[in-house]
Amino acid sequence: MFTETPHVGVIFDLDEWLSFTTTEDNAFVSIPIEQFREITEKLHTNQDEKSKEYKRIYSKLYPNVDEVIKRNPSKKKSEIQLLKDKHEREVAQLVEKNLRLERLVHGLDVDIKLSGLLPNFQIPTNARTLQRLPSGPDYCSIYYDDEKNTMMIDLLEGNFASDIDNISYTPTQKSMKKCIEGKGKVSVRWIEYLESKSPYEEGKYIISETAS
Repeated sequence: MFTETPHVGVIFDLDEWLSFTTTEDNAFVSIPIEQFREITEKLHTNQDEKSKEYKRIYSKLYPNVDEVIKRNPSKKKSEIQLLKDKHEREVAQLVEKNLRLERLVHGLDVDIKLSGLLPNFQIPTNARTLQRLPSGPDYCSIYYDDEKNTMMIDLLEGNFASDIDNISYTPTQKSMKKCIEGKGKVSVRWIEYLESKSPYEEGKYIISETAS
């Protein structure tokens, strides 16, 4: 009798199996009436007794079954755990990808605002002289301020950060920013290249420099 089921299994030896009776379509194996009654009686008892009988028979057939079960976890349980682990990894990857896309979109939005293309977004510099830079800050605007009687060099950098007190910069940006903040030197040079009409004179550079 198999635990938690109404199923019954009967073990025959070779002589008993070969003593079957046949008809045209079926074969009948003889079961002693006492054994049939015993099995029938046990099928009507409670599940605990059926379980004990099942364990007794099964333990004789497979004496090391408990050790085998302990050493080998359920295959179905392992497969479910693998699916859970795979699902959790996929979810984590999707969340990270979504965060990267979100940062990229916000970063592009900030860059567009600093480009001077949006008429309603005010930039504290001369937007007409804005130029995109390949390294360092995003933009540069160089112009002359008549009111201050000063040549202005504005460097513009756009950043998006979830924590405005913890903004990330590239190594070049960090070095340039330190110089602007007085922790390094800033040198502005006017480099002029001159050529003479005379074919016998070589072109030359004239460099004017101011440092602070």
